[in-house]
Amino acid sequence: MISGGAMSRVSTNYLSGTLQFGMADNRLKIAKYTEEITSGFKVITPADTAQPGLIAGLRELDGRMQSHLDRMKTMRGGLEYQESVLGESENVVQRALELATQGANGTYTAESRAKMAEEVFGLRDQLVSLANSSYQGTYPFAGNQDDQPPFTTQTPSYTNPATGPGSQRYGYTTASGADGTRSAELSDTVSVRVNAVGSAVFGRAIEGLERLGRALAGYRTDPSVTDPSAPPSPDGTGAAYTFPADNAAQASDIRQTIDILKSASSTQIGTERSSLGARLNKLQSARSVVEVAQVSARESLSGLQDADIAESATNLSEAKTALEATMTVSGQVLRLTILDYL
Repeated sequence: MISGGAMSRVSTNYLSGTLQFGMADNRLKIAKYTEEITSGFKVITPADTAQPGLIAGLRELDGRMQSHLDRMKTMRGGLEYQESVLGESENVVQRALELATQGANGTYTAESRAKMAEEVFGLRDQLVSLANSSYQGTYPFAGNQDDQPPFTTQTPSYTNPATGPGSQRYGYTTASGADGTRSAELSDTVSVRVNAVGSAVFGRAIEGLERLGRALAGYRTDPSVTDPSAPPSPDGTGAAYTFPADNAAQASDIRQTIDILKSASSTQIGTERSSLGARLNKLQSARSVVEVAQVSARESLSGLQDADIAESATNLSEAKTALEATMTVSGQVLRLTILDYL
């Protein structure tokens, strides 16, 4: 048979344990509601809710959409840079066409044409520089060999003249990968090309400027042109004209470069510029779709995990009050328990 004193100690011990559990529970609630107020979330981890899979999926979707948006921002900068390069390139070719038209006029002397050649060679070097331009450390017109400039001076150079700008010969790199391009994802289902093969964009224009400069300076360029829409690459040879016997031949070669440059501007540089415009529009459309998907995911997440700050503050106050009350009762029980042993 259990005595009254023993029964009292059992009841007091049970009450003491219950009170300790209550204090621990209230402390956890205080920590939870304090974190809700601080973070603004009632769900910190998916395990904090009855819908962990849904919240985890929405968070993953939000993160993936943000990655797409970050990548689009970088891609837009690169594509806009390429578009500006091509715009400047078209200006260069246009100026060369003006000089070629003047130089083809039979009233110009060999000496006058030679002076025009100096500007044309400067335009050629400017176009090569544009084709070799870099963006954030890479060369966008070098195909997939984008760690080095795509156009370099060729060896051997022209044999005639042996020195000076008329002797320089440029060519596109033959490095592995330079004839390929790559694409990058705009979204889960859309991607666009982000670089170009420089020979397909600038090759014909550079060769046309080279032929024009040499013709104005008084030199043929071999092999000769039979199809201005697809001229053969110069091989580094070409004899000097003999004047006045070759006046007509010089004028004819100059006129051929007009056709080459027009073709280069419209079918190579112009085509790539149009492509860039289309890709920038595609990027903007994809961005709008991704932004809508992200907003939708965030709104759904907000409804599932955002805390009601006013409600959390009320719950925090109630939990603190309950903890204080439990601690008061616990103190009284502790004193009674000690008296049982006296």
